[in-house]
Amino acid sequence: MLHNTEFWLLALPVIFTGYFMFGISGFGASLITVPLLSHVESPAQLLPMLVLLDMSASLIMGARFRADMARREVIGLIPFTVLGCALGVTLLVKLPREALMIAIGVFTLFYAAYQLYDPVNVKPISRAWSAPAGFVGGMMGTLFGAGAPPYVMYLTRRVIDKSALRSTIAAMAVLAIGARLLAFTGAGLMFNGEPWLVFLLLTPVAGLGLYCGHRVHLRINRAQMLRAIFVMLLVSGGSLLARALLN
Repeated sequence: MLHNTEFWLLALPVIFTGYFMFGISGFGASLITVPLLSHVESPAQLLPMLVLLDMSASLIMGARFRADMARREVIGLIPFTVLGCALGVTLLVKLPREALMIAIGVFTLFYAAYQLYDPVNVKPISRAWSAPAGFVGGMMGTLFGAGAPPYVMYLTRRVIDKSALRSTIAAMAVLAIGARLLAFTGAGLMFNGEPWLVFLLLTPVAGLGLYCGHRVHLRINRAQMLRAIFVMLLVSGGSLLARALLN
């Protein structure tokens, strides 16, 4: 990556855009950065660097705005997320992976498109939905590296305040990204010095994007933020669908 001119020309605007969206909504950077940067760099080099940026952004958001966090919602999701991570692969190992990705991708696309029609009237749901949301989110994070959609679908119907919604989504991102970081460390991908150096060089760009996204977050209302979130869910569902169909 260090000597790849094409990577740097693409990385600067892509990293800024990804973390700009993260600053607005509390998630979604990897939905932009991973697909685009994969065109110019191998995943083995790229993903360890991006997981460091994602973890840093999530920790900053979580620490800076922890007072806004809906802690009861996070506590309710955590045990089911852990269960999904631990048992999801075991329970679904015999199911066709591509078929599962298509099903989840199509569902996410339709859900996001439906909610974009009228984000103001997102009706609240019971806390009992934390069980399937946490389990499926943990499972998706383990299988596909993309566990955010179930958490976001649940939290947008549980957390009313837009700042609390963003910080709560970011808190769940810490858990999901932390599991991915542990997996990469176990596979030996975090012991190469180059991703760490590229991470340090790109940190100011990601930080600027995060700051600009936060400034926009302060100026928009809840309906506008929900539109941004549902657009990111559209991207997420489309990404899962594309990965399944192109495999």
